Order: sequence, then structure tokens, then C-alpha cells
Amino acid sequence: MDKIDWRLLRELYREKSISKASEKLFLSQPAVSYRMSHMEREFGETLFLRSNKGVAFTSAGLRLHSFAGRMLRFDEEVHAYVRQANAGLSGTITVGSTATFTDYYLAPQLRAFCELHPGIDVVLRTASSFDQLRMLESGELRVGVIRGLPWNGPSFDLFDETLIAVSNEPITEKSLRTKPLIRSDGQTATTPLIDEWMAEHFDRPPRPAPVLLKGGGSRNLVHLVKSGIGWAVISRSRLFESDGLYECPICRADGSLFAYRTRLCFTEESGHFDPYRAYIDHFERFFRDDR
Repeated sequence: MDKIDWRLLRELYREKSISKASEKLFLSQPAVSYRMSHMEREFGETLFLRSNKGVAFTSAGLRLHSFAGRMLRFDEEVHAYVRQANAGLSGTITVGSTATFTDYYLAPQLRAFCELHPGIDVVLRTASSFDQLRMLESGELRVGVIRGLPWNGPSFDLFDETLIAVSNEPITEKSLRTKPLIRSDGQTATTPLIDEWMAEHFDRPPRPAPVLLKGGGSRNLVHLVKSGIGWAVISRSRLFESDGLYECPICRADGSLFAYRTRLCFTEESGHFDPYRAYIDHFERFFRDDR
């Protein structure tokens, strides 16, 4: 297996097509087919199922594909380490972040880091906390900003965010039980907390709003609430005074606030690569000094 094989696995998984994978990698279709067959001979397993509908992965193929991201990342890091100049750090690192954290917090830190380490190129990958956690666990990602999810590896705590109910009219027990609730269908870090609060607070789930938000964020919910469609639960930091909405913190039965933590999470292996170690150190100093 070489670098092209790992890239081929990734493109076949994404495209489900030999012709599309060959176009992405600038290889001929016979060359792609040869490499697929060579991988199967190397492992002594059927890795791919070919049909007129495209390419599907067998269970063995899926297990092999799970290593593609980390092998390509390892290859990048090896090359970056070997090419590292004596005058300073160099190479490419990939940093994960949620879209919200990127929008509100990350840009100044990235700028400061790049000015301090001009030889290091940063690939910024925005993804949900759930997707970042999966990539950290698989080795596809080494550093990521994750909100509200458990991570057993090293991390740097940034801040806790409380959750609030927001409405365009005064919030009362009656209004929460009678007005429709606007929710997003996306799997977010706040979903389990909201579900826990509703299970404690309501005899039956609130009436769903006629509009379901698909793939949006808290600011989208705010605008829907402002339109009068219903009420919603969001992070406190996503509500601005100019929105003109009513708010109320959501609490557990014992009176404690529902909140979730934002952290920089990273793998143990990241500490073995100077560009990643430099980024983690800079991130911690930047946000610690900013507090």
C-alpha cells in the first residue's frame, strides 16, 4: 500500500465509482482497477463489490478504509517533520472547529499563529462536534474545537455556555407549554441537554412548530423566533440585545443551569509533531490571556 492507494480508497468511498475516482486522481481506469485488485491480493480479502451501479465496500474494505485518513495524515506529518527548516517550524497542520466557534472566536488566533509561524500552513476544517470527535478517534484529525461532548484524550477548557429559552413574548410556564417549539433536526451538542430538560420539565413534549430547521444554527433559530413561529432553546452567547427577544435560563430540578463546555481537544500523538505542538501551545496561550 502506498499513498496513491490510500487516496484511491478515500475517493472510491466518496464517489462509489471507478471512473470518477480515476478522474480525481488523474489515473486511467485500468490503473485504478489494477490497484484495487492488487490491494485484494495483498490482504487476501475481497475488499470491493463491483456492479453496474458502481463500487461498494465489503466489511473488510470498510475496515481498510478506516485507516485511509490517518495514513494520509501521517504521511503529511512525516514529510513536514523531515523538511523542517532549522530557522523555524514548517509543514502543514489540519485544525478542526465548529462553524460557530470559527465565526466568533477563531480567526484572530489563526492570524496571530500564522504571523508567528509563517512556515506552517493551516488547513481549517469546519465540522460538527460529532464529526470532529469521530475524526479524532479515527486518527483523521489531531486537533479540534469540540462543544459539549466527552473526549478521553488531552484537552484545553475554554468556557461553559448556558442554555436559554427564547421567545418573542414574555416567557411563562404556560407559554412554554402552549406555544410551539422550534427545533433543528441536526445532531448538535445541545440536543441531549435539551432532551433532558424537557423530560424533567414537561409531562409531554411541547407542540412542535410547523417549521423544522434543517442543518441550521442558533442564529437561524433566533430569526425564526423573531418571526413569531414559536420559541426555541439556544446558547446564551447566540442571543444579542438587538434581537429584542425575551429569555429565560433552563434549569434542572435541583436548580443548576444546563450548560455545555467548549474545549480544544487533541490526540496524544499530536505532541510528537512540532507544528502541532506549537499550534496547541499558541492556542492555549491566546485564549488564556484573552480571559
